[in-house]
Amino acid sequence: MGLKQKVSDILINKKELIKRKYTAYTESDAGQRAGKVGKTAYLLKLNFGYYVLRDRSEEIKLPKGKCVLPLCESSIPSVSATELARSLAEYDIISFDVFDTLIYRYLSKPADVFYFVGEGLGISDYRRIRTEAEASARKDKHSLSGTYEVNIEEIADKVCEATGLSRDEIISEELIAEKSFCYANPYMKKVWDSLLRSGKKPMILSDMYLPEEYMRELLIECGYDVSESEIIVSCDISKSKAEGSVYRLLKEMKQEAKSFAHIGDNEHSDIKNAQKHGITAFRCVNPDKKGNIYRTEEMTPLIRTVWAGLVNKKMYGSEEEYDKYFCFGYNCVGILIYGFCSFINGLSEKHGTDKISFCGEQKEIIKAVYDSLYKNNKTEISDNESVREGYISAYCGSDEMLCRRKEESFYYLCKSNIRLYEISGKAGISDGATAFATDYDMIRKKYGYLGEIDVKDAVAPLKYALCDKEYLKKLLSE
Repeated sequence: MGLKQKVSDILINKKELIKRKYTAYTESDAGQRAGKVGKTAYLLKLNFGYYVLRDRSEEIKLPKGKCVLPLCESSIPSVSATELARSLAEYDIISFDVFDTLIYRYLSKPADVFYFVGEGLGISDYRRIRTEAEASARKDKHSLSGTYEVNIEEIADKVCEATGLSRDEIISEELIAEKSFCYANPYMKKVWDSLLRSGKKPMILSDMYLPEEYMRELLIECGYDVSESEIIVSCDISKSKAEGSVYRLLKEMKQEAKSFAHIGDNEHSDIKNAQKHGITAFRCVNPDKKGNIYRTEEMTPLIRTVWAGLVNKKMYGSEEEYDKYFCFGYNCVGILIYGFCSFINGLSEKHGTDKISFCGEQKEIIKAVYDSLYKNNKTEISDNESVREGYISAYCGSDEMLCRRKEESFYYLCKSNIRLYEISGKAGISDGATAFATDYDMIRKKYGYLGEIDVKDAVAPLKYALCDKEYLKKLLSE
């Protein structure tokens, strides 16, 4: 082990709280502008706070043999969309952040979109290359002009140097990926539409490297009416929320206004800096920041970010409230059952039959998910494990999943120590698993890069939950 790795293990990886905070900082706008010296200073500050000041209020303690996953994660906003819109309508000028406020991505971290860009460009390490390229472009821009605000062309030039790809190729793939993974935050969409109906013309303030023209297209693609909205993007004007300069500009532009409100998710850029400039700030919950601490890392990066992104938004990103059974079905069971259903369907296509017979302890829940995905196939429930002529028999056990055809057996999940017990009787679990399968299948059809779900990925969320030996017992108890 090299010295650098040893130092990293001591200062970063030894404590989960430090690792989590440092990772979040390095991926933030402020972290990318800070450079190596700034990041090192922040890391030392975290270690000083943890070990000397003993500031551990945000630490998540994991008792031996336990997991941190709550039985029910579902959380709704403290204020309804209608109430928020009513409060905002009292202000003369209303501005919104874009990403993680008006728009969500089907991913758990913003930079994870670069995994998929890399797949499209044929570069496996693209996420790292792209992240470093942006940091380098910001550093160079600051040295030349005193601002960290860069545009997509300047970043792409840095990526060109590292990969040899053309600037147009890089930009095109990134813009396509962003549109593929973005969709409207349902809560904020209600707020926006309500404000429009009341005659307001909300504005957009975004710290982003994508130009105003593209941001407008993206918002329209996500269903927002921005035909009369002013959109101010940091890369176009070299002013940002992170530095506070865009708020000064806003007040200069709207001198006739007596009151200002801004809505966003970033504590520094959207809340504190807005308040410093006399603007009333409304905090928007970021589902990924709230939910990522509960997501296992033991998955393939592409599959994990989509799974975690979907779960985070479902649990924390809408006004819908779900019970503990739905949460378990969506979070822990959905990806396993989806993987098995996809496996079954692949075999049925390979062997030229659309007839599936489901048997085993979990047959009802797996048949329900399968039927929601493959509506044209003929399926049945059977108490007999023998294979009928012309059928594929899907054995849906509590700790193994396999298919049989004539004398052949095809295993998806071999006999394991992961035991589901009897979950088929809980309708909420079936509803949650079906909802996840539907959502994931929609993304997979857009992005074939996701491929088949490996068993390791499929069982990881359930395995994580079952670190708590009492988890299923507590879940299934009324």
